Amino acid sequence: RPQEGDLHDKEKQQKPFFKKKLTSLRLKQFGPAHFECRLTPIGDPTMVVEWLHDGKPLEAANRLRMINEFGYCSLDYGVAYSRDSGVITCRATNKYGTDHTSATLIVKDEKSLVEESQLPEGRRGMQRIEELERMAHEGALPAVAVDQKEKQKPELVLVPEPARVLEGETARFRCRVTGYPLPKVNWYLNSQLIRKSKRFRLRYDGIHYLDIVDCKSYDTGEVKVTAENPEGFIEHKVKLEIQQREDFRSVLRRAPEPRHEPVVTEPGKLLFEVQKIDKPAEATTKEVVKLKRAERITHEKLSEESEELRSKFKRRTEEGYYEAITAVELKSRKKDESYEEMLKKTKEELLHWTKEIPEEEKKALPPEGKITIPTFKPEKVELSPSMEAPKIFERIQSQTVAQGTDAHFRVRVVGKPDPECQWFRNGVQIERTDRIYWYWPEDNVCELVIRDVTADDSASIMVKAVNIAGETSSHAFLLVQAKQLISFIQNLQDVVAKERDSMATFECETSEPFIKVKWFKNGIEIHSGEKYRMHSDRKAHFLSVLAVEMSDADDYSCALVEDESVKTTAKLIVEGAVVEFIKELEDVEVPESFTGELECEVSPEDIEGKWYHGDVELSSNHKYVLASRRGRRILTIKDVNKDDQGEYSFVVDGKRTHCKLKMKPRPMTILQGLTDQKVCEGDIVQLEVKVSVENVEGVWMKDGHEIQSSDRIHIVLDKQSHMLLIEDATQEDSGTYSFSIPGLELSTTGQVTVYSVEIIVPLKDVHVVEGTKAILECKVSAPDVTSSKWYLNDHQIKPDERVQAVCKGTKQRLVITRTHASDEGHYKLMVGKVETSCNVTVEEIEIIRGLHDITCTETQNVSFEVELSHSGIDVIWHFKGQEIKAGPKYKIEARAKIYKLTVVKMMKDDEGEYVFYAGGKKTSGKLIVAGGAISKPLADLTVAESQRAVFECEVANPESEGQWLKNGKPLPMTDQYRSETDGVKRRLNIPAPKMDDMGEYSYEIASSKTSAKLHVEAVKIKKTLKNLTVTETQEAVFSVELSHPDVKGALWIKNGVELESNDKYEISVKGTVHTLKIKHCVVTDESVYRP
Repeated sequence: RPQEGDLHDKEKQQKPFFKKKLTSLRLKQFGPAHFECRLTPIGDPTMVVEWLHDGKPLEAANRLRMINEFGYCSLDYGVAYSRDSGVITCRATNKYGTDHTSATLIVKDEKSLVEESQLPEGRRGMQRIEELERMAHEGALPAVAVDQKEKQKPELVLVPEPARVLEGETARFRCRVTGYPLPKVNWYLNSQLIRKSKRFRLRYDGIHYLDIVDCKSYDTGEVKVTAENPEGFIEHKVKLEIQQREDFRSVLRRAPEPRHEPVVTEPGKLLFEVQKIDKPAEATTKEVVKLKRAERITHEKLSEESEELRSKFKRRTEEGYYEAITAVELKSRKKDESYEEMLKKTKEELLHWTKEIPEEEKKALPPEGKITIPTFKPEKVELSPSMEAPKIFERIQSQTVAQGTDAHFRVRVVGKPDPECQWFRNGVQIERTDRIYWYWPEDNVCELVIRDVTADDSASIMVKAVNIAGETSSHAFLLVQAKQLISFIQNLQDVVAKERDSMATFECETSEPFIKVKWFKNGIEIHSGEKYRMHSDRKAHFLSVLAVEMSDADDYSCALVEDESVKTTAKLIVEGAVVEFIKELEDVEVPESFTGELECEVSPEDIEGKWYHGDVELSSNHKYVLASRRGRRILTIKDVNKDDQGEYSFVVDGKRTHCKLKMKPRPMTILQGLTDQKVCEGDIVQLEVKVSVENVEGVWMKDGHEIQSSDRIHIVLDKQSHMLLIEDATQEDSGTYSFSIPGLELSTTGQVTVYSVEIIVPLKDVHVVEGTKAILECKVSAPDVTSSKWYLNDHQIKPDERVQAVCKGTKQRLVITRTHASDEGHYKLMVGKVETSCNVTVEEIEIIRGLHDITCTETQNVSFEVELSHSGIDVIWHFKGQEIKAGPKYKIEARAKIYKLTVVKMMKDDEGEYVFYAGGKKTSGKLIVAGGAISKPLADLTVAESQRAVFECEVANPESEGQWLKNGKPLPMTDQYRSETDGVKRRLNIPAPKMDDMGEYSYEIASSKTSAKLHVEAVKIKKTLKNLTVTETQEAVFSVELSHPDVKGALWIKNGVELESNDKYEISVKGTVHTLKIKHCVVTDESVYRP
């Protein structure tokens, strides 16, 4: 249900806001898709809602339905296909601002759908030209919405899937990448970067596509896609498997060739009719010879090609090759036809019409009815195995160029012998001129140049490459754009805005879409930023001035980038905002120590003002909090007291509102009263009372008499605390004490009792060994006396960690731990008015053998030893000023007079000075870590797939433990990765490495680390199988040579069935050569074998 603030209010400047955002959707196959969101303010007549796909507006279509009713916005796809995958954005705009919400739509591909265009190639070429033109105006297609500003690392929202295709078919991969800035996407096949070519097709329409045309068996492997921008890098790998087609060529070669029987003609019957034609009489006499019989003479074409040559040329049927043998037969047939034409038409040869014949020749003529036909032998075509029909490696590309510039078409073609190139325009062969010509800038490259193009040069361009073995061609389009005359069909209009308005927008329109423009303020170019926003939508161009101020009033112009003389100008008129108080301050009364709040409301909302207490300006601190919420100005005063009373005011633009704050005192009470006390004679009596109000005057009394301050009696007032201190208490100080506040019936009373103490058991002399504990003890008449004082040689002892005074019942003790020689002397205890004393003697110790410096390596265990003159001494070990405690890291031992400290598994952090204390004596030694924990580092490895890889290093301490890392991350131990320990040696065993196992491997122990790289090379076939023909009972031996030895997982397969060594098949491996021997071959062994 919409709330009151969600409805449109024409009195308020309400920007669009999506209360409910879009939700991402993922479909496993094509089907309906639904997106919805909630928008405020509801009922805004100026609100414009747009739906976008990958930053481009979605046009209305039969399968799309868009609804915008009462703040509810929805988009429905009747059927969503894989091409609809992308970022769906709903953008709302009104005159106060813009807001948008986005979600991702992913539709899985349906393999049964036809994704390729069914249009002829020529029409598809025109579409490509139109796409290039559009991209030239709009720039590259964005992967996310244009208004996305937050930086984001690349993310694959649609990952490519593994592919398995037959040899010669097309493998297709696709992915979708998001991120800002726009990530750069690269494809790799078997770790080789893929570049756009005839066989590798790369395209992008919001989704990245890779098509591998005419797949070869050596394409089998791994396809990787990477995406990178300044924020990060991501990659994804999938498998590509190429299945070989069954090869029938060896069977076809053994098949008998059909023989064509010669045509049998009846004797005396002509193959053609001879008609007698009467010719008009001429000046010269002509002899007419009647043919009675003629025979067609055919010459059998001698087969000069070998079986290998014929097989080679027959296989070349792709990429524009023609069969060479077919060409030879065609030429021979043409020779036969030309011979028949010669028989029909050549007067001199057929003697149908003759010239005057000299007498000598007439005598030499054969008898009538006979004719001699000359022998004719067709011209032979010389072929060789090295001949190759032309093949185009780089096709000519369609171009869109401006009028008056040059157009270049470049083709790369190879063949044997070298082909000749012929260029055609709209199907008509081009003749070389000074303006249109072609040349060979480098080997195998022919380039067509059309200089100073005009609109009439727009045409279809074709290049044909021809040699004796065949021909091929490539097509492209040339589009010449005439220079357009651009103008503004809608000029800028003056805009009136109020000071502190959130936005003022200019709008104009050009005669053509996608025209680049510049914006100027008073003739100076301005750019998008915090102050200005610029946007173009086809023909419309917008400039928004943000946070309008008086200084923004000026002339604004929009001009064409290509011709700044074409422009339109308008003014921005800024009216000063009228300041008024919608709600003024009101007087308030706040209880003492509570928080007070003053509030007023001002228009316009974003105008700045100041708060005052009296004439003092206020700012935010621990006492005051200044806040502003949509025109409301709030002053919060914490912990109100009487000093906070007075007049408060808020001043803005010369206008003022004020009020008074009054504190309401809280009732006074006694928070802490007096209690009865017992004090030892000579001690200090301390009485304390706490009240709820600070600095209130009070009166102290004893037995009804007011107490006055003196040298021995002190009266102290500290805010809420009232204290009475009586030094050197005597029996006369005993009595009833009270505290009261004049004018208020508040008082408290307590009893003080002063008692005397006697020494019952005095102190006794003590003898101790230096470094051990000494205890002085006596017994007094009163229990728990805490006012006792200890003295050494008449100097009062201050307790510390080593010397402690302890009171337990009637016993008073002085405990000295780890005595020093300086502790010897005369000790005295004073309790009240009495005292007792004794003497302490200390036997000094000596350090027989002290500490010395030690050098070690990491992870070793190191021990320090000290020998003293006495045993049982309470010693202390220090490191870096801190006492060492026994634990897993340190072991502290004492055997007789030997004191030992062991540092377990030394680390670099344990390096430094260690100090030994025994009483007042000390000795020290330094521990130095000279060598690392690793004594022999790892070495780089290069292995083939499935070859065993073993990393090995050596450590200094055989008991130390470390961990293996891969690319800086801990490597879990599995069947694929095995960790081994052999004394000081550490090994990582990878039994069958794959391409995914390539990377940097490290062994880390303590602060030491060693690293090495593993490079896995793909196993390739150096020498392939050859077809075999054997007689029955013989052996057939197939062998294949690989690029690496000791390759595991190699299999021999017959008709999809794996073969194993047995009586029939013998499989062997020697180095890089894998051999399959088939014993006692029979007819049933004929098949296709492959490794």
